[in-house]
Amino acid sequence: MGGEAGSSVFTRTGIEMLLGFITFGLLIVGVIAGLVSYKNWQRLTDKTDVFHGEGTGRKQYMAVAGVIATVIMGAGMIWFAVPIYVLNICMRWR
Repeated sequence: MGGEAGSSVFTRTGIEMLLGFITFGLLIVGVIAGLVSYKNWQRLTDKTDVFHGEGTGRKQYMAVAGVIATVIMGAGMIWFAVPIYVLNICMRWR
């Protein structure tokens, strides 16, 4: 992994940094989208707790679905980012 192109981006550290920037950059975008969905849901409903939220109308449903999708996708992004750093540490112990 790495040395065939000769550029500094294609080293092991460069690839880890690039994947980290992409992963955490997209995670930040996802968190911002989730916050926007949550604020929209608060504005559209009279419920104070998102766990008891209902999507009775189209707009409320879309806002609640946005919050749920953000939580699920955010957890997936974190789980896909963990091997980038953990597997490198595990390989050192071999």
